[in-house]
Amino acid sequence: MLVVFAFPLLASPEAADLPRWPAALKAALHTAVCSRNGYAADNIEITFHKTRVPDRCDHATDFRIEIPEFDDAIGPLTVRAQCDSASLTIATVSVPVRVSIYEKALVTTRRLQRFDVIRPEDIRRERFEVTKMIDWAATDADSVIGRRVLRTISAGQVLDLRALAD
Repeated sequence: MLVVFAFPLLASPEAADLPRWPAALKAALHTAVCSRNGYAADNIEITFHKTRVPDRCDHATDFRIEIPEFDDAIGPLTVRAQCDSASLTIATVSVPVRVSIYEKALVTTRRLQRFDVIRPEDIRRERFEVTKMIDWAATDADSVIGRRVLRTISAGQVLDLRALAD
């Protein structure tokens, strides 16, 4: 089962130049990922691999983006985009993209040895890509201060909740 998002491209057919096609798709995909996952708009970065615009997309006035339901729409994924064309057919293209999530995560200021107790001066908040570690990256300082470290954590590393004991 697919989750489908439809977005109008606010431009006249004359203004829908082919170089603008990927930018409009990126904006539509950004909106879809924000609404799907509940992330703030400034925490999401979308990068395209080489996007090839089909010749049939001369009137890119509407996009329909399909994301598989089981996919949480982060990391590398391929989306199918449909756009209106001058003829009665609808052009479809598969677009490989990478969706990166950035959050203010807790980063260590010094090397933490095994069994060290975390103090406020041991951590700082830093904007960090947490796409692959979204479930275990520490973001709340109050929840980690006073906890013990189970394994050594290098300086400048995102604080891993799995490496902490109560």
